[in-house]
Amino acid sequence: MKGHIRERSPGHWAIILDIIKDGTRKRKWHSFKGTKREAQAECARLVTTMKDGAYVEANKLTVGSNASPNGRLERKLARGRQSAIAS
Repeated sequence: MKGHIRERSPGHWAIILDIIKDGTRKRKWHSFKGTKREAQAECARLVTTMKDGAYVEANKLTVGSNASPNGRLERKLARGRQSAIAS
């Protein structure tokens, strides 16, 4: 597993992690705000947690929206509306 940083704008960094699975490479992008050294330390921390298997991918869903059956139904209906609008 490898990782590197790229400056997006002054003080804002992109941390790019290379994940190789089944011979294919996938990149995970993380945003970071701070100094270059802090971004390097965060990159090293993320690489270490991924190697150890303790990495949990960030998700935009909340626990509350997943817990109720209505939350799942609402998401399904919203996806249906979006596809109907796109057609």
